[in-house]
Amino acid sequence: MKDSPKNKILIVDDDSSILDILSAFLADTGYAVDTAASASEGNALLQDTNYSALLIDIFLPDTDGITFVQDIRKTGVHTPVILITGSSEVNLARKAIHLGVTDYLVKPFRTEVLGQVVRNAVLQNDIRQEHLELEAQKELYQKELEKLLKVKSKQLNESESKYKSLLEQTLAGVFILQEGIFRYLNKKTSAIFDCPGEELLHQKTLLEFVHPKDSDHVNEHLRQSLHGKVFAEGISFRINTKSKGERFLEMWTQLVEFQDQSAIEGIIIDITERALAKKREEFLQLELLNEHKMAAIGRLTAGISHNLNTPISIIQGNAELLKLKHPDSVELDKIIRQTGRMTELIQTIARKGQNEQNSTQVEINLNSLLKDELEFLNANLFYKHQIQKEFLFADYLPPIYGIYSDFSQGLMYIIQNAIDAMYESETRKLRIATFFADEMITVEIEDSGVGISEEDRSKIFSPFYTTKPTHLNTSAQANAPRGTGLGLSMAQNLLNPYQATIDFDSEPGKGTCFRIKIPLNGPENGNTE
Repeated sequence: MKDSPKNKILIVDDDSSILDILSAFLADTGYAVDTAASASEGNALLQDTNYSALLIDIFLPDTDGITFVQDIRKTGVHTPVILITGSSEVNLARKAIHLGVTDYLVKPFRTEVLGQVVRNAVLQNDIRQEHLELEAQKELYQKELEKLLKVKSKQLNESESKYKSLLEQTLAGVFILQEGIFRYLNKKTSAIFDCPGEELLHQKTLLEFVHPKDSDHVNEHLRQSLHGKVFAEGISFRINTKSKGERFLEMWTQLVEFQDQSAIEGIIIDITERALAKKREEFLQLELLNEHKMAAIGRLTAGISHNLNTPISIIQGNAELLKLKHPDSVELDKIIRQTGRMTELIQTIARKGQNEQNSTQVEINLNSLLKDELEFLNANLFYKHQIQKEFLFADYLPPIYGIYSDFSQGLMYIIQNAIDAMYESETRKLRIATFFADEMITVEIEDSGVGISEEDRSKIFSPFYTTKPTHLNTSAQANAPRGTGLGLSMAQNLLNPYQATIDFDSEPGKGTCFRIKIPLNGPENGNTE
C-alpha cells in the first residue's frame, strides 16, 4: 500500500540548485518534500507514495516533462502537476495546460508566486480526493440500490401487492418500460418527471422527456439493457419538465419479465443539486486561478514598465539635444513624437499593473479606466485594424469607489464578448459610451455582431455556457474566437457587489447592446448604511 502523508510534494528537476531552493522554501512553508533528479527516479518514488502536488521541470535528462506527465497519467497517477519552465518554453507550458497540467512556473519565479501555485495545486488535490471518496460512497449506494432492485423483483414474483406497497415508499423513482412506454411507475417517478401518473402510464415514453442532446445516449442504454447487458454504473442525463425546467437524473436498469414479456426495470434519482454543486465548484476553482493569473500579470507588467523607462528616457533626451543642433530635422521630430508615445504607453502599463494588484477600494474614474483598457486592446490586431470604433465618453463622470480589477476585468469581459461576436460579420462596429444621470452611471457596449437568439437569452450569464467553439474544438477555424462560457458570468459576479445591473437588447444578425448600470449609492461605493 502506498504511503499517503498529508501535503507531501515531489520535485523532479536535474538542477540541484533549483531542488535545494524549492525544497527549502516548501519545507519552511510546512510541506514534506521529496526530490528526484530524473524521470526514472521520480517514477520510483511515485510507486510508493501518494503526493499532494508534483513540480516537474519541462526538460529532464532522460525525457521531457510533458512526456513524463503523460506516462505517469497512464499508470493511474492523477496528482496535480506544476511544470517548471524557462521563459522560452512558456508557450509549450501553456499548451500543456490543455493536456491536464494544473499550472506552470517560469524561471526565475518569486516565492510568493511559487507558494500560491503550490497551494492551488494542493487544494485541487484535496478536492479530487474528496471527489474520489464521494464516488466510493456513490458506488456503495449503487450496490445497495442494485440489491434493493433484486429484492423487489423477487417480491414482485411472490406478491405484486406487497411489492407495490414497498415501492411507493421508496425515495427513488422505480418504473417498468415495455417498448419504451411506462407500464408501471411509483409516485416518486411521477414527481421526478413532474407529470401525473395517469398521464405517464401506458401513454408516454421515457425518451419524450429526455433532453435532445442526451436522447441518443439514453436510447442506446435502453437498447442494450433490453438485450440483457448489465451496467456497473448508472447513466446520467437531463430531462425537460413542465414546471421545474431542466433536471439532471441518474438511472440504473436491468432486464426483467413483466406480464410474461421482456421489459426494462429501472431505478431513477434526481441529482440536479449535486450536478449544480459540481458546476459551482468548477466555477470557483477557475475564478481562483484567474485571480492568481491576473495578479501575476499585474506584477510582471509593472516590472517591465519600470525597466523600459530608462532606455526610453535616454533615447528621448538625446533626440532633444540633437534637435537643438538640427532644428529642421524631420526625422528627429518623428523620434521625439514616438518616444513620447512610448512613454505614455509605459505609464499606462505601469498604472494598470499597480491597479490590478490593489485589492482595496479606491476612487475610480470609469472614463479613464475604459480609455486605459481600450488602449491595451490595440495589441489585438483584429480589434485594431478590422473594427470601426466609436467612443462617446461623458464630459463628467463622478468617481465610484471599489476594487479597480473588479471593474477593469468585468467591463473587459463584456467588451471582449462584443469583439468576438463580430468575427464573421461583414460590418464590424464597436460603440462604447458612458452616461451619468439620476445618481446612476451607465456604460453602453454595442456591437454589430451575430446577436443573441431567443433560446440563448436566458443562458448567457450561466457559467460554462458558450455558443463559441471551445479550445477542444479542433474543427473550428484556427483564428476563430474560443470560449469557456465564463466571461459574462464572471463579469456579473465581479459587478454584483456594487449593485450593478447588466441588461441587453439584441437582434440576431444585427448586433447586441449591453448596458451596465452602476448606482453611486451602492453598498461598495462608499455607502455603509
